[in-house]
Amino acid sequence: LEFLYELLLLPDGDIRRQAAILMGRILALFLSGYKKELPAGIAPSSQEERPFQLWEDYLTRLIHPDYRLTPRQISMIRYQAKTVADALLENCAVSDIPRFAEILFRHYQDPQSVDSEGAFALLDTLLNFPINHIPDMGTVLNFISWWLSNGESVQQAAALRLLRYLQANLPKEHAAQNQIKQIVQNDTYEHNTLLLFLHAHIGYRVGLDTTDLFSKLDQPE
Repeated sequence: LEFLYELLLLPDGDIRRQAAILMGRILALFLSGYKKELPAGIAPSSQEERPFQLWEDYLTRLIHPDYRLTPRQISMIRYQAKTVADALLENCAVSDIPRFAEILFRHYQDPQSVDSEGAFALLDTLLNFPINHIPDMGTVLNFISWWLSNGESVQQAAALRLLRYLQANLPKEHAAQNQIKQIVQNDTYEHNTLLLFLHAHIGYRVGLDTTDLFSKLDQPE
């Protein structure tokens, strides 16, 4: 894992991506295979906790790399967080997803404590995350809302992309749909065509009157 993490610093993007995929697979399959059923009252071996401990360690280093690295190196590492997470979820046992997810979602608790590039990496990481394994949708939506209000256009675009993904994949009757609607109602992005498009698209899906938004998109720049 340490060797693969170091590869995330290489200039070759394909090598970085392959290294990130292998990191996710190793974490997912760390204890794959037969597991002896333990008698009642017997605590699991500390070895069984190892993949979760490693995930916690490397996830922190993916989102918050060593500050002594150059800004470009930090960006290269952060942009592979999603690749590692995707590979982990694709290969781990279904029964392990809640544990891995709980560790991941700790990073969404306090949006103000995350810098802008770290926020982008966290928003990007959830774009393929299984909806039914998100432990607290309210926490994620609060994270999105904070960065929509306080981020630059890069973070806002990532937040709106994630919001669109969540809205499209949540059941229509899910309580979070109302919170998504409130978030979309409270923001405007007329200064940026991409943000305006995402805003209009989500607004239309949640039942808002988006006539004015789409008319602005039709206007020549």
